[in-house]
Amino acid sequence: MSLELLPNELLYKIFSFLNDYRIILGFYGLNSRLDSIINTYPFTLFKINKSSANKEVTYQSTKLFTICQHNIRSLELTINKELDQQTSVENIEQQLTTVTFPYSLFNQDILDIFSKLNYATKLEIELQGYYGNTPEKKKQIAQTVFSLPKVHTCCLTCHSYTECYRIDADFCLIMSNIETLSIKLYSMADLVQVINGLEKLKNLTVRLLDSGGKDEYEVILNSVKLVYLKVEWMDSEFNLSLFSLVEKCTKLEHFSFEIETLCECACLVDGDQWQSIISSLPELEELELDIQTRVEGSIDSVHELVEPFKSENFEFRRRNWNIICDYHGPATKSYTCVHLYTLPYPYWSFYTRLYGIHTTLDSSVSLSNIRRLHIHIDEDDRPSQPTGNNRLFSDVDILYIDGIVQNTSCSTIVADIEQLVTLSNVNRLYLDDYCYQLLDDILAVAPNIVHLDLADDLDEYLQILKGKQFQGVKKIKIDEDYD
Repeated sequence: MSLELLPNELLYKIFSFLNDYRIILGFYGLNSRLDSIINTYPFTLFKINKSSANKEVTYQSTKLFTICQHNIRSLELTINKELDQQTSVENIEQQLTTVTFPYSLFNQDILDIFSKLNYATKLEIELQGYYGNTPEKKKQIAQTVFSLPKVHTCCLTCHSYTECYRIDADFCLIMSNIETLSIKLYSMADLVQVINGLEKLKNLTVRLLDSGGKDEYEVILNSVKLVYLKVEWMDSEFNLSLFSLVEKCTKLEHFSFEIETLCECACLVDGDQWQSIISSLPELEELELDIQTRVEGSIDSVHELVEPFKSENFEFRRRNWNIICDYHGPATKSYTCVHLYTLPYPYWSFYTRLYGIHTTLDSSVSLSNIRRLHIHIDEDDRPSQPTGNNRLFSDVDILYIDGIVQNTSCSTIVADIEQLVTLSNVNRLYLDDYCYQLLDDILAVAPNIVHLDLADDLDEYLQILKGKQFQGVKKIKIDEDYD
């Protein structure tokens, strides 16, 4: 069937799998019917990604704007130099509703364009080159962007780990119309300032860089309208003031919290603590937790902390939430590692141990959304009789394996891994230097692996690898920075 005979519904379906460049470069000009469809196609994300040194890309950008300028609703600017004068957005600025751009792109031309975006409702700004701007320039940019009459959604991302936003009253005044905000903040004080200062704020996604120390301070919130709060805690230390803040956000309907810390922080996994938090949020409908921490003491001390999670009267069970606590105490350490999370698991990457896991999980469960799984092996923890892991990772694409394999047969360990992971679905395998013996046995039951990443400490085994032909494997990488 020729393109001219394809129904419009099928063409729109084909277009949905292509980006804007592919649609226009592949279909525009083939016939008048396709041109007519493209001229009215709602481009939800139009990206300009060009450099003035690349004449071909500059030409294509100009061509694309000429063709589809009337039906562009979303624009992404990733140019690091001034806009080419031939590629003007003046004809589409009144119809744009979503604009994405790097902070380093700002110049007077951009400010002039943004001052006319009267219909824009959503802005996404990448904080790249932020510290190269003077305070006056930053204020000018902020006032121009956030004074747009219909902007109510803003995503402020950062280019590097240390870049973030510090919030004061003036900043909040400029952003007073924002209802949905995604931002990386320096500390708890900035978070409190945002919640108190943005009176219309309903949805907040925040990454917190610094805890401000362990000392708690009094959290005073004004009338809070937040219904959605997602917090990623990036500091190694946790400040309990966050829980005080959450308890005061009584209108929350969704709460998500993620932290991974090597510090010993029992409050993060204390069942009684979470009982108090959840009881203070009567409107909460959705809860997502991913907490990894350490608890001082033996396994027994963790048993006591997580006991409330097993109670039928626990608030989680009454609201039909499934919260799981896995924990493991290294025999030579004075602490216990704990992983507290909700099901369905909210992320696509997961870390677990093959042996020695204690869990509050009382029935088998399939974690089908996990695509990348990291398994640690300590054969000293392997029980004389298999105890069962109660979990199956059925759709893992990328498998990391580390640990120590010395006294247990490789076939036995791989058989145990098969109880945890559907190896036939794995296509990429990472092995560290103490687990390389498992390679042959894994490949025997994982026929779809096409990419191997091996630690660089395998001098002896590399000689063996050179003489092997692994059926199906297309790429072997010796990773000098393997983690």
